[in-house]
Amino acid sequence: KAVGFVAPGRPRQRVTVALNATVVSRFEITDDSAREYTIELPAKILRGQNALTFTLPDATSPQSLGLSKDPRKLGLAMYWLKFRTR
Repeated sequence: KAVGFVAPGRPRQRVTVALNATVVSRFEITDDSAREYTIELPAKILRGQNALTFTLPDATSPQSLGLSKDPRKLGLAMYWLKFRTR
């Protein structure tokens, strides 16, 4: 479950998810509602140790948008992340 940082001047957050450097999902968030997203992680690219990477090219700071003095780049707030096998 996650929510994107969407505000005036930043109407969307593009999200790319990669498992071990292989892109497994691309999606766009256009509102500030928390939602559940389902992404399949193919077994054929799993390893003994895995890296799940989220790329957020639209991440920006509230300060740069004139919303607050917060200089941190915001893109995606993750409420929880669950893995399960099928």
